[in-house]
This record gives sequence, structure tokens and C-alpha cells, in this order.
Amino acid sequence: MSARQHRHLTDVHEVTSVARRLKAVPLTTGQPPGERDQRKGEDTTRTLRWNQGPGTSWKVPHADVKISRARFGGVEITCSHLTPDMAEAVLRALTASLPATAQAA
Repeated sequence: MSARQHRHLTDVHEVTSVARRLKAVPLTTGQPPGERDQRKGEDTTRTLRWNQGPGTSWKVPHADVKISRARFGGVEITCSHLTPDMAEAVLRALTASLPATAQAA
């Protein structure tokens, strides 16, 4: 496997991993990259949307989060139209798998 192929697979894995965590946010919609995207090498970007649902305080019809590979490694997350409640839900989903830190006494 070439270095370029390996880097591409790593990018796809990182984007998919973040998208999987964000799918834990209630009312999330979004599709994985299709076969056409994979053939064209455009499978390193995912877009998720949240719709307003019953019992939520979310006032916008939808919010978007775009997850893509960052220019110099890792992932870039771009959010738009998030209410404060949505932003908190996104942060909770992203930090849920991080190890707990000791509280200072």
C-alpha cells in the first residue's frame, strides 16, 4: 500500500470515528459516503444534520455539522445554525469517550 493510500484510509477512519460519536446526538440524520464518493476519493467528508423534534428547545429547523480531514492531519469540524443546547449536545458527544480527569480539591 502506498503512503498516499494509507493516509487516505487513515483520514476516512478519523472522519468516520468522529461522525459515529456525533450520531449519538438525538435527532441526527446523515448518510455515509456513497460508492461514487468512495471511487472519487471524496469519502473523507461527512455532513450530519439535526432537526427540531418534539420536546426539544431547539428552535432552528436544522443545524449542520461538517466533518472533514484537516489540511495538516486530524479532522476539522465546522458547525452552523446550532443553538446553545445543540452545541452542548455536540460537545458531550465528542468528549464522552475521553478519560475522566481528576478534579482539583
